[in-house]
Amino acid sequence: MVCSMLLLLLPFTRSNAQAVDSAKTATTPSTPPTFVQKVERAGQNDKSKNEESYKEGKVSIQQTQIWNALVQVAQEAKIYMDAGINPTLIQRELKEIRQSLELAKDGVITNKGTAQTDRNLTVSSVILNQIIVETKGYKNQVDQYFGDLVVFRNRMDSLLSNPTIYIFPKDSVKLMRYLDRLRVMAAQGDPIDNALNTALVDVQELQNKVDNTLFDLQIAAEQIERYRIILSNANLKREFHNIWDVVGYSRSFAEIISFSIAKERTALSFYAEDNIGRIFILFVLTGLLWYAILSLKKHLGTNNRTQNLIDLVSMRQPLASACLVVFSIYQFAFYNAPFIFSFCIWSIQIVALLVMLYGFISRFWFKFWLIASALFLLACLDNFILQASRPERWMMIILAMCGVIFSCYYLRIKSEIAKLKERSILIFIRYLLVFEIVSILLNIFGRHNLSKTFMTAGYTGMVVAIMFIWVVRLINELLSAASELYQHPERKLFYLNFNRLGNKSPRILYLLLVIGCFIIVGRNFYFFKKVSVPFQEFLHKPRTIGDYTFQVEGLFLFIFIAGCSMLLSKLVSLFAADPNAEHGSISGSSKKAATGSWILLVRIVIITLGLFIAFAASGLPIDKITIILGALSVGIGLGLQGLVSNLVSGLIIAFERPVNVGDQIE
Repeated sequence: MVCSMLLLLLPFTRSNAQAVDSAKTATTPSTPPTFVQKVERAGQNDKSKNEESYKEGKVSIQQTQIWNALVQVAQEAKIYMDAGINPTLIQRELKEIRQSLELAKDGVITNKGTAQTDRNLTVSSVILNQIIVETKGYKNQVDQYFGDLVVFRNRMDSLLSNPTIYIFPKDSVKLMRYLDRLRVMAAQGDPIDNALNTALVDVQELQNKVDNTLFDLQIAAEQIERYRIILSNANLKREFHNIWDVVGYSRSFAEIISFSIAKERTALSFYAEDNIGRIFILFVLTGLLWYAILSLKKHLGTNNRTQNLIDLVSMRQPLASACLVVFSIYQFAFYNAPFIFSFCIWSIQIVALLVMLYGFISRFWFKFWLIASALFLLACLDNFILQASRPERWMMIILAMCGVIFSCYYLRIKSEIAKLKERSILIFIRYLLVFEIVSILLNIFGRHNLSKTFMTAGYTGMVVAIMFIWVVRLINELLSAASELYQHPERKLFYLNFNRLGNKSPRILYLLLVIGCFIIVGRNFYFFKKVSVPFQEFLHKPRTIGDYTFQVEGLFLFIFIAGCSMLLSKLVSLFAADPNAEHGSISGSSKKAATGSWILLVRIVIITLGLFIAFAASGLPIDKITIILGALSVGIGLGLQGLVSNLVSGLIIAFERPVNVGDQIE
């Protein structure tokens, strides 16, 4: 304030000083007036103080911004570390992964025995592939966490290295205040800073453990795959001595059983956890089909014309029928499934078929299926034994001999064979006979892996084929019953004349049966992998047409989803319709008419959503398709006005019901 007043008075003081100087020119020498010097000196001092104050204020503002930024970064780092990964949990998981690795190596890399077995290599490969995926997931988490911690560390170091925070005030009072602030900041930030440094060290150690574990897993997986290739190339070569020769390498059979159970259980749990969504869909589809069969059975029972259809095998046990159909078809969605998972699926199918056939077929053929199922289950249990041993080789011979005796017995009863409707079952009985004879010969002369493959494939092929035959029959019965119940053309699910089919199923279903059996039996051979892997690469390989990139799998997926949406829309219409209503009759209930209108709308929504899902799932570019539809809309507006008009008019008539059946229209 004083300086400002002096600056305002400066012009007046200078004019007065000049007058005094001119009056005293004759008597005083030419020297600067003392008053002017004092005023100028005061101005300079005030200017220096203002500049110093401005600099200190600017530095203080910058220091405040830096400290606030440090506080924010420290808080963000603390929140992130509190909500981040749990190193203790990951270390415990890594320990379990190490145990699974040692289990997978047992009988393959450690305790190798005389020769490798294909089943042991396959199960070990399944376990290793799963824990490799799990370990890679942990590696990504740890690497991401470490990278984020490094970012926090760099941000804090960058702020702390700013030279502005090391400029201290010259005033002692301000200096003490600044030092107090530094002490408060240190008290707040030091624990977070130390925690951040500790976390970085711990995460680096965890990174090393994860990397080492992943390296060991990949080495073991490569070694097992190398063994599988060698074993596949030497399938026909002798692996063991003749069964009557001296044993070369001996390991306790109880120990082999113990580690085999542990391996199979681990493979099953890993695969089930990884495919929990598909398993859930499996049971949902089973429940939906069960409800559909119950609804169809209810409608059949209320119609005098179709009451006799309730005695069909598919109607006697709706839940068992639904399980057999859905599990048989949906099992192909579980590609690369371990044998024990397929065994669980087959066991449910076998129980369902036993429940269906009890009291429906003759005792002779029911005993046939019961014995075949028991032998099949024993063969699968033997297939769970992962390391070869002399007791197991004798068990394989006994099981194969049982299959030979079983086949010969049921092939020679001509009187019962004449009563058999599905004569194709005899083909699979002969198939079992041939495979079990080959298995015995291979086993006797030391070809253990190939012998076990033939023994398992023989029982699996026969049992699965018989279940597929019954699935075809069930599908045929359900479609025939639906066609008989809904006689009117607009209510038919499929436009097929089932009266022409009689008791025979469509040939396409038998073709699918043969393909399905080939796939299921082929999974027992390593050669199947050599064929399936290139086929999968063919489906997943990106292909380009112009600017558009697509996959063959996407096209198949589009057709499948679109077809399923059309089928679902027809099912909604089928099971919501009134089977007792006659075509052309007048409906006395407006509620039923309104329900029919809503069903029409539901069908349109299902088809529309199905197409959108098909486009999204297949990866087709929807934006380009909308451009095409936009161009087609011009044609629709000009050339297809009548079609669109009829569609909209039909919807209006369906909901508003201005015209009913029986009205006279002029």
